[in-house]
Amino acid sequence: MAASEIAQSWPRSGVPPEADLVILSWNILAPCWADPVRYSHVPPQSLDWTARFEKIVDHIAKSSADIVCLQEVEFALFEDDVFPTMVSIGYAGHIQQDPKRNKDHPAGNATFWKEDKFKMDQELSRSRTLTTVLTDSSQRRLGVVNCHLEGDPMQATTRVKQLQTSLKQASPLHLQGLVIAGDLNCDLRSSASAAYLAFGHVPSGGILEWGREVPSSASEIPPHGFNLASAYPPDIPGDFTFTMRGNGLWLLDQLWHSPESLHLRGFRRIFDDNDNNNNNNDNDNNNNNNNNNDSADSSNNNSSSIGAEVGAVGENHHRGRIVACGLPGEADPSDHLPIAAAFSWSGPSPAELVGSDTNGGQNGGGGGGKSQSSSGGGDVGGDSTSLQREAEELLAAAPITEEQRQSWLANAFDLPSKPAGKPSPEALKAIKEQQRQREALLAEVGEEAKSMLLRAQQLHKKARKAAASEAAAAAAAAASGTGGDGRGRGGTGTPAGDASAAG
Repeated sequence: MAASEIAQSWPRSGVPPEADLVILSWNILAPCWADPVRYSHVPPQSLDWTARFEKIVDHIAKSSADIVCLQEVEFALFEDDVFPTMVSIGYAGHIQQDPKRNKDHPAGNATFWKEDKFKMDQELSRSRTLTTVLTDSSQRRLGVVNCHLEGDPMQATTRVKQLQTSLKQASPLHLQGLVIAGDLNCDLRSSASAAYLAFGHVPSGGILEWGREVPSSASEIPPHGFNLASAYPPDIPGDFTFTMRGNGLWLLDQLWHSPESLHLRGFRRIFDDNDNNNNNNDNDNNNNNNNNNDSADSSNNNSSSIGAEVGAVGENHHRGRIVACGLPGEADPSDHLPIAAAFSWSGPSPAELVGSDTNGGQNGGGGGGKSQSSSGGGDVGGDSTSLQREAEELLAAAPITEEQRQSWLANAFDLPSKPAGKPSPEALKAIKEQQRQREALLAEVGEEAKSMLLRAQQLHKKARKAAASEAAAAAAAAASGTGGDGRGRGGTGTPAGDASAAG
């Protein structure tokens, strides 16, 4: 379960090491659950959603994260607040399509990615996880499983089962890399879920979670078949990611990866080394927090002493203030602290698969997907005409009705240009409606059709980008007098008509 021995940590407010991708995970405390009674130790201004969300976005914008996994995102706020704001700072994203979405389940997981680095190929929602398959410019397929597992401390087996079903879904997706990130609602240092991820199964006997031995039923859950490692070492003294009043300190937020394909370059330190303010300005009126009883912290403390007695309080001012005053606070807008890690791809892309299903290539075709981008043209491989033709052929062959085909054309191909800055309310409404229509159609069709539609959409996007690059190259060539095909015909006296005929 140990992280890579050569991985380095970097300061929370610092710059991550050079890497191919940086992933951040954060439970942002949904405002529907920020109960002033439960969080009576927190000043009202530190519970206000508008103020908290502004700090959350500012933190993400400064984090250099390429992929962001958020938990406890209210569905209503995603549509009206979270999604448009993340778009304005360069991210695309989506939220879990929870089948239990109702007044009892007002929040879910949301995953975002830098739009200039990744394209989404596929998404799979379960009640506690959101799996997103992203493709980068080298056609590597990265699976990101965003988790918020069962919260009842007694339900260790349920948490493992939630991981098992999500990893079973990921197994046949032909991934080159896999990341599991989120709030696992159990401690990294001792839990059935951490053991399951580390060993591939839950060993029989001897595993404690919340101070209780894990039920034998957890050991009966089928293995997941992946090789996984934690980005964070479990043995850093004093580390924790969740507390309320400071009297129960837990490493609930975790980030796991496939080490054979994703080389861990570093993990971000949880506490801010630059926080030298020893004054508890944000919570001066909270020094009586130890006299308050919080049900979550109290029950967890009674069941386990993990985290409650490690590390010296005050060795880091940021940590010391949290232990003294609890979360959220003026500088920490959630009751969880964000985690992040940096990775570099190992080996050539995309040759080796990390999943237990190794009978196929990327996008179901061996090296076919790779050749699309092997010509050195970034994520634009091939000319626009051939890419668009392939997209149209794939769409025509998909086992769907003509009505569904036209709907996919309208909502996946005929997309408006990305607006500069934050989109207008009208543009945002149109974007969200097209996204809703796409998701509705994908829910109607079978897995084969879904895969073909998503691949056709990806090819169409590449065709548009290739066409833009070709137009820019043609304009540059025309401006320099070199003719339209980039090989200097115009500059060697070849008539323009001959140049176009020879291309």
